[in-house]
Amino acid sequence: MGNLSNKLRETIINKIIIKLKKKKEIKSLTFVGSFIDKKNYEKINDIDLIVVTSRLNKKIFNTYKDIISKVNPSKLGINRSKLKINSSFGPLKFNNSKNEIVIHLMIYDIEGHIDHVIKSPFTVFDWERSNHYKIGRLKDIFPTGTLQLRDFIESRRGVENYLNDLRNKKISFREYGFAGKTYFTKKLNQNLVDRDKFEYIYHIVRNLILNYIKFRKQNNKLVIFSKFNKEIKDVLGIKFFDKNIKKINSLIDCKNKINKKKNPYFDKWIVSFVKDFQKIINKDHKNSKKIIFYRHAKTNLNNGIFLGQKLNPTILISKKNNQKLTFDKIFISPLKRSIQTIGMVTRNKKYIIDKNLLEIDYGKVEGLNFKELKKKFPKIIEMWQEGKDPSFPEGESHHDINLRKKKFINKIKKIKFKRLGVITHNVFIRCLIGESFNIDKKNWFKINIPHLLPLEFIVINNRLHPNIPRSNLKILFSNFSQ
Repeated sequence: MGNLSNKLRETIINKIIIKLKKKKEIKSLTFVGSFIDKKNYEKINDIDLIVVTSRLNKKIFNTYKDIISKVNPSKLGINRSKLKINSSFGPLKFNNSKNEIVIHLMIYDIEGHIDHVIKSPFTVFDWERSNHYKIGRLKDIFPTGTLQLRDFIESRRGVENYLNDLRNKKISFREYGFAGKTYFTKKLNQNLVDRDKFEYIYHIVRNLILNYIKFRKQNNKLVIFSKFNKEIKDVLGIKFFDKNIKKINSLIDCKNKINKKKNPYFDKWIVSFVKDFQKIINKDHKNSKKIIFYRHAKTNLNNGIFLGQKLNPTILISKKNNQKLTFDKIFISPLKRSIQTIGMVTRNKKYIIDKNLLEIDYGKVEGLNFKELKKKFPKIIEMWQEGKDPSFPEGESHHDINLRKKKFINKIKKIKFKRLGVITHNVFIRCLIGESFNIDKKNWFKINIPHLLPLEFIVINNRLHPNIPRSNLKILFSNFSQ
C-alpha cells in the first residue's frame, strides 16, 4: 500500500533528472522534503527538487521547467497520471487530486542560493540533510552549517514574520520575475483560507518546534513530529508543553486525517503558540553568556606567508574603532599582535594571557609562502589533497589546535560572566567556526577570517552555540562558492 522503497525512490529521481543532469552549468540537483523522509508515497504532497546552476535567466529557467514538464508521471511507479510544476518559493500546496503529482521545482543560481541560505537558514539546513543529490552537495556550494538563536528572530521564517502573516491572514511566498538577461524575486501574498490556512498553521508549529530541537541539540538529524513527543517537553520545557500539547496533538491528528474536522480553535491558538515560543527565544537570549572572538589586527607579515608562533610582528596602524565593547573579562594570545589589538576592540585595560589561544605552530614552514611550501614539503600538499590533516614539520596540525580550542572553551564555560572577549588568531578561529558549523575538516582552509571582525558565540545550558549574523557568514564562507 503506497510503499516508497529506497529502490523506487532512486528510480523516480533518475527518471526526473535524466535530462537535467546533462546540463553542464548545473552544480547541484538535490531532492528534499517529505519525498526523502516518508516511506509511503500516498502521504507525499509533492516532490521537492532543488536546482543550483552557475547562471540563471528567463531562457534557462523555462528550459528547466520544460524538461521537468515532459516527465511522464505514469512511469514513476506511484500510480499518478497527472503532473503539475510549482516553481514558487514558499510553503504553498499545489496538489488538487490523488491522481496528481506536484514537482516543486526551486531553481537558484549560486548567488541566489547564498542569499537563500542567509535569509532562510531553517529551510536550507533541512535540505542539507538530504543524501539524495547528484553532481554536488548544497553545503559545498555554501554551507548553512548549523542553526543559531538569532535565526529565530532574523530569518524569513522567524517568529516575527510568522506573526505578521497570521495577523494579516496571509501567507507570504516568492516568485521570479525576469527583465532582459537578469532576474529578480517578487514577494507575494495569498489569503489564508481553507486548506492553505490549516497547512500553514501546521507548517509553523512543526517547523518552530523541530528547528528549536535541532538548535539546542546542534545536529541535523531527522526529528519526527509526533504526538506526545518527549523532546518537546525536554527541550522547550514543561510549562510550554503543558499549555500547548493538546492542541499540538489535535493538529497532528487533523494532518493525519484521524480527526476529519479542522479544529476552528487553531486560528486563535496559533498566535498564542507563536508568542509562547517567542518568550522562550527571548529568555534564551537574555540568560545566555556571550563570548566575542576576534582575529588580531593586521600586521605587515599578513602578506601570504605562513605566520605562526615564531615570527612575532607588531600590528599596523589602522583607523580608530568607535564600536569598542566592555567585557567582564578578556583573554588573549601571548603574541604581540594580539596584545596590541586590545585597545582597538575594547576599553578593558586588564587581560588574561592564555597559550591555548596561540596561532598554529607552522614549524619549519613558518615564513614560507604557498609556492615555497609546495617546493620544500610537497608531501603536505599531497595529504591535503587526500583530505588528510598532516602536522607541519616540527609543528602542529588542525587537530592539535582543536584540542587547544576545546581546552580553552571548557575552561571559560566554568567562569561566571555575561560578556567575555577573546583575541586570537586565524587558524584557531577557523577551527572554532569549522567545527561549530559542521564543515568537513578538509574544507576548513576555505574559511575566511577577517581581522577584527567580531564573532559572537553564546553559552546556553553549558553548550557553546555560534550566534553570528548571517551577513557576516557570507564573508566567512565567501571562498566556498569559488
